[in-house]
Amino acid sequence: MNPDLYNQQFFPLPNVPDRRFIPFELAAAAGDINDSQQAQRFAGESLDFAHPVLSVFDTPQSRYLTTARFYRRFGIKLPPANSDRGSFWALASFADGQPALVECWFGEGRMLFAAFPASGKWSNLPMKPEFVPLVLRMVAHVEHRPGLESPSVVPPGGKAEIGVAKDWEPVRGTVTDVAGHSAPLEFRQSGPRWLAAVEQTAEKGYYRVEIHGGSGELTKTGSATFAVNLSPEESNFERISDDQVRALFPETAVEFFDASAEAQQEFGQVGGDALEIWRPLILLMFAVIGIEFLLSTHGGQRLDGGEDQTVAERAQSLNPADWVGRMTGAQAPGEPAP
Repeated sequence: MNPDLYNQQFFPLPNVPDRRFIPFELAAAAGDINDSQQAQRFAGESLDFAHPVLSVFDTPQSRYLTTARFYRRFGIKLPPANSDRGSFWALASFADGQPALVECWFGEGRMLFAAFPASGKWSNLPMKPEFVPLVLRMVAHVEHRPGLESPSVVPPGGKAEIGVAKDWEPVRGTVTDVAGHSAPLEFRQSGPRWLAAVEQTAEKGYYRVEIHGGSGELTKTGSATFAVNLSPEESNFERISDDQVRALFPETAVEFFDASAEAQQEFGQVGGDALEIWRPLILLMFAVIGIEFLLSTHGGQRLDGGEDQTVAERAQSLNPADWVGRMTGAQAPGEPAP
């Protein structure tokens, strides 16, 4: 891959070559995929675990991301931090100090640039268990922000922040509370977005936000809903003790029953002993199998005189050695066992 193609054709803005949406330049690749001695690793102190992409890997005992080896990588030439060529931040660097993963911003967009491809040819990172969550978090981080943003849940008395993209200006909107009363929203610009705050959220229920923006053919509308839930004190799911239950019903005789599976196995089912029918059925099944085996083994045999044997005579003539011989073919029917 030729880095100049990226620097001259991909990084500059279309039709505005003096402006770039990526504030750095790509340098020639270094390293050798056939020489593991030149492999680089992430410098542990350079990993920005406070960043949303890397925060999930902040477990020192697991050494996530620090065991991956990079046999070949591109160089990234960062501009001075005080330059006016855009905003950027290095999330990770190699052991030699060269940037490995850089985030930059352009307008409302975010970009993540890695000095290595997402393949197993230049590094063994794709073979590591952290590779898939790393890629998924990178994609989620740079995902396009919606034009209208609103929280889904707000605590009672909390503040609901409504965000609208800059291209919606002029922005106007209203919020409707639980009782159906509407109030206008006051938007103020904060960076590339317009923000408004809903502070009257004392009542429990659903609040609806209606937003209108743009003008002429570029008119935009949107709506959002957020809920105000009960306070944490009113939704405490901690288990109470037996004495606390009795204190709630002081004039009632409260009894407790342990209906867990362990207790029912030890003391029987709640409400009396249940008759289990499966045990005698199993015994009966084995008895039927045994009778059928005896009848099939000795059925059809006759005495020398041609008369059938009685059941008692058959029982007296039972010989385990005779059974084994006939079942294995070592003894013909009617032949005495050795």
